[in-house]
Amino acid sequence: MASNFDLENLKDWELLMRVASNGSMNQTAAELDLSIATVSQKIKDIEAVLGYPIFARTTKKTRLTPEGVQLLAAAKNPLDSFKSFVSDIHSADRMKKIHIACSISNSISRFFFRLCAEFKKAHPEVEFELIDNQYSLRDRLKPADVSIFANLSQNERSNTVLLGKEPTIICAPASIADKYSGGLTLQDLSKEMVLLCSNWTCPSPFLFDSRSGKTYPLPESDRMYFISSETVLEAVTEKLGVAWALPYIMTEMYLAEGEIVRVLPDLEGPSVNYFMGVEAMITEPIVSCFIEYAASELRKRLAVFQTSSPSYALY
Repeated sequence: MASNFDLENLKDWELLMRVASNGSMNQTAAELDLSIATVSQKIKDIEAVLGYPIFARTTKKTRLTPEGVQLLAAAKNPLDSFKSFVSDIHSADRMKKIHIACSISNSISRFFFRLCAEFKKAHPEVEFELIDNQYSLRDRLKPADVSIFANLSQNERSNTVLLGKEPTIICAPASIADKYSGGLTLQDLSKEMVLLCSNWTCPSPFLFDSRSGKTYPLPESDRMYFISSETVLEAVTEKLGVAWALPYIMTEMYLAEGEIVRVLPDLEGPSVNYFMGVEAMITEPIVSCFIEYAASELRKRLAVFQTSSPSYALY
């Protein structure tokens, strides 16, 4: 009868090595999810090929014969070397990461982070570098692969496409809003500290009435200026005052949790246009795939908004 043992089959050699190591056919069968009969037959097959026994069977243990010791000693080093080689190849494959650098406006960063996380589930080989484009672009030697700008400043690149726009809203801590039983009015803003982002280039802060299309100047009040919408949001959650012109998407989570509330719901600040800029030298197909995915998801998210409020460039 032809032997079922294959001298070139690593799994057959692994079976023999395990029996030699643990001295038990039962344990080897359990570890390799085989029947005891299969393990026993494999041992008989190799002994038939070699012409001599390699295991001495007892009621308690299956031990190597002197010939078996010599055989497995000769086979061990080549097998270990091959396993090490295969392991190194797999490790190298795991290290092949595709780097995607994204420069993002902090006003939409939370939504963009979720896009990256969803994309990475399907493409674990992708490694994202996420950069706040307000602070980091000037310090980078290499441009980001993709950039999301909130509005366009005069010094941004021209190769950009419009994704959509969203309104900005007026928010306050519940502790301030609750002081006004009938709801905070435009005139009431003069009694509160107003928190503003200093990056807007509009001549003076205003409020836009979405019903009439009219704009109203922001009433004179104590004001505190911050370098970004993100820091304005942090200030209003710390109950420092009423925030003027926070991008809606940025505030969603805080509004849902009741940490802040929207006041003057019929009034908006300047609208925010979002643009995508793409590095011209994209060579990796997976990077192009991500850019298309991100653009599509951002367009869908921004398409829900209806706003006619004027938009101004950022410094």
